[in-house]
Amino acid sequence: TGHPSREPLQTGGSQAYCLGALNAFGAAVTALYGAMIQGEGDWIDISLQEAAAGMLELYGPKSAYDGLGPHLRAGNHVRAVWAIYPCADGFAGVCALERQIPGLFAAVGDPELADPRFRDPIQRTLNDDELQAKLYGWFGDHTKDEILAMSPLYKVPFGAVLTPGELLESPSLAERAFFDEVRLPDGRTAVVPGRPFLGFPWTPPSLLHEAGADTAAVATDWLEVRA
Repeated sequence: TGHPSREPLQTGGSQAYCLGALNAFGAAVTALYGAMIQGEGDWIDISLQEAAAGMLELYGPKSAYDGLGPHLRAGNHVRAVWAIYPCADGFAGVCALERQIPGLFAAVGDPELADPRFRDPIQRTLNDDELQAKLYGWFGDHTKDEILAMSPLYKVPFGAVLTPGELLESPSLAERAFFDEVRLPDGRTAVVPGRPFLGFPWTPPSLLHEAGADTAAVATDWLEVRA
């Protein structure tokens, strides 16, 4: 986490628990669909350590394999075509694989990008700083909505960094009925993430339960089913 030239930073929050919960949710949904189709559930065992280690992707094994020590922090830029940039109204980014480079360069529209120093993968690595400067300028001239609209046109994986308010107003999330309004224990109401995707059997909760409040009931139901 953080820019390589700065002091070490620690990622906030309980990352292992968050990652474990996300993996557990994905496994639980898979088991639920299996039960719906086959009539039989499954036992789910999630390791928080394995979930956290999995987030290292290639960098942990790479450091162990090549013997060059820990991988340097990349900040917001792994390389020019895989980075987050300031744009006209916030931040946006691109994660372009080699097959998506022609589409990215077409979207940028700079004729110099046809030069071998940018089109050839090896030469592009050697000229990454120059390419990065061009992309800084291009992203800065466009809004998040403009950049996102180019994604399907050019088949390029653009993305935008959305604020919480922008997420709540997202037409895509509204179309999927993603958010639920629930009542808090103190009587107030809150908007919370709900249905993960359309087609998923989902009944919005009327009350946001305290953590662990349903554990005993779920365990009892599970034991009765198993018996």
